Amino acid sequence: VPSNAISDDAVKKFYEDEKNATNFVIPELVHVAHILISELDPATQATLPPDKRREKEKLAREIKARAEKGEDFAALAKQYSDDTSTKNTGGEHTFARHSMAPALEGFEAASFSLKTNQISDLVETPFGYHIIKLVEKLPPSKRPFDKVSAGIKEYLANAEINKQLPVYIPKIEAEYDVKFLLPGYSPSPLAAPAPPAASATNATPAVAAPDKK
Repeated sequence: VPSNAISDDAVKKFYEDEKNATNFVIPELVHVAHILISELDPATQATLPPDKRREKEKLAREIKARAEKGEDFAALAKQYSDDTSTKNTGGEHTFARHSMAPALEGFEAASFSLKTNQISDLVETPFGYHIIKLVEKLPPSKRPFDKVSAGIKEYLANAEINKQLPVYIPKIEAEYDVKFLLPGYSPSPLAAPAPPAASATNATPAVAAPDKK
């Protein structure tokens, strides 16, 4: 059953059927920029001693004050952030609600509580102090049909194959005088169609720890 045997109408019907709607939901997203001032020793990844942590907190508060006075947030991230995965792109993250690891729940809660262009108070996590600026909030939406139609067509083709196998196997056995020897064989149930690969606007990256030196 090649996928091109599945009609476009069947694909569209599957997409529009309410019982399949959860397969195509893009959850609520938040787009933020952030600066991480790490409390971890770059060589050992151990937490710094209290006096060094106080110095890091003081630095974080100074950077926050500069950002609130209007300094370019992306430039500050590039200069000061210890999140090596984002500092060169302005510290930007886009992620879904309830997608962060437990250690970063405070980061997530602060991000979703901000107003556009608002800068957070310092948010402390096991990685250090975060300064977060909200770029935009994106409400839940539905994945566009053209982004999921190929996956739906493949899913429907596989469903048709599984539907036909119980009749097809005995027919082959009779026609060619062969025996399918796997005991208790039955077609495997199909999983729900997988959503398309995440794009740059709906990925859910985690905040990275500083690289070890």
